Amino acid sequence: MLSKILKCAVTNVDFVKASYDTQNHLLQENFNSAKSQNLSSLHVLVGAGIVKIGMAENIAGSGLNLHSLRVIHARAGEDGLRNTFCSKNSVGKPRVTRSDNKVLDAVIPKMSQFLSA
Repeated sequence: MLSKILKCAVTNVDFVKASYDTQNHLLQENFNSAKSQNLSSLHVLVGAGIVKIGMAENIAGSGLNLHSLRVIHARAGEDGLRNTFCSKNSVGKPRVTRSDNKVLDAVIPKMSQFLSA
């Protein structure tokens, strides 16, 4: 019965748009796990007004925490942070945000100053 309803109510194009690969579920689970592990260390950046909670969640979900940001900054400075945030993940999307993002242009210098202290 559900099949008959779907054939009448939903076009194939709409059906494909609303569906996803099972691999996506695994990627989301991995993101959520990394986020829950790493987010607490990034609250200091949110509290200092360097990043908003959404960006902190993206940073944490990509597997980064405050310690890893300090290491990246110590090794490669602002360029290292920018390159890390913009690097592509396994599905070709930016790890944290796009490189042409105005927000990133404002965040990186503030984060660099914070991590240098």
